[in-house]
Amino acid sequence: MSYIIEFLRLFFGKKIDPQDFPECLDCGVCCATFRIMFDKNENPQMQKHEQRIHFVSKDKYIMNGSEKFGKGKCNALVGTINKDAYCSIYEDRPNVCRAYDRVLPNGKINPRCIQARNMYLKRLHKETKKEVK
Repeated sequence: MSYIIEFLRLFFGKKIDPQDFPECLDCGVCCATFRIMFDKNENPQMQKHEQRIHFVSKDKYIMNGSEKFGKGKCNALVGTINKDAYCSIYEDRPNVCRAYDRVLPNGKINPRCIQARNMYLKRLHKETKKEVK
């Protein structure tokens, strides 16, 4: 059985105390895993950060550095992932970023957060294997 499925079984179904899960503002794993794409008009504050974004398709923009799903990281992420990472444009961040709360309103872990953490750990494992060879 996949360790991801096992992890989901253990944690997704039960409520947790938010203090049992890594602090969102120190983590940054979702910023280094998911493609951060958003609508041009959804967040007027993003216009202040036009050097951090680029046009991809009809009215869609993407944060620089997050173009490849599961590779790279958003260029607004500062610090070390899982240690002291933070978003340098946190107050102005796109709406898609606001959907990644680590704990949902019902008290359960956000499955997208779990997915990001697992994908990031796999990525680190692959990169470590390449360095050893």
